[in-house]
Amino acid sequence: MNTYKQLDGSKVPFQKSPNSSSRTKKVSTIVLHSTCSGLDPKKSFNSAVNWLSNPDAKASAHFVVSRYCQVVQLVDTDKQSWHAGNSLWNGSTGVNNFSIGIEQDHEDGEEDWPILQIQATADLCRQICEAYGLDPLDGCIVSHEDVATPRGRKNDPMGFPWVRFTQFLGG
Repeated sequence: MNTYKQLDGSKVPFQKSPNSSSRTKKVSTIVLHSTCSGLDPKKSFNSAVNWLSNPDAKASAHFVVSRYCQVVQLVDTDKQSWHAGNSLWNGSTGVNNFSIGIEQDHEDGEEDWPILQIQATADLCRQICEAYGLDPLDGCIVSHEDVATPRGRKNDPMGFPWVRFTQFLGG
């Protein structure tokens, strides 16, 4: 298992989710999501982590990033988490099998994207790209909206500041 660090340099804590399975393809993509889990920022991050760690959810992500740049890992990146559902990217279906899923605690359409959260997500993406030999500026990081099928089934992360995120990715 790879070790990832938060912006403050501390190790990303791990809270195991049972909602995962083995991979048969190499990681080539990172899919960004937003949780839309509620407007109370103190409760929604923990609620998202707890729900995605619950077998009843039948969904998960590899990581969850809070509005305040706290990161929790739920699934080992060498396994697939169940984050993309019905999906297609670059001609391949079953995006979970070749991607890392990152949930960001955010209420789409109701709030701005906090700069620390964008920075924490970019930093995490850089670490994942380094671990898997990917170029973070070469189109390997996409939105849930980009991969979900049928088109229009998902629209997250809505209003995500891709330009600012890309600036952070560049270091």
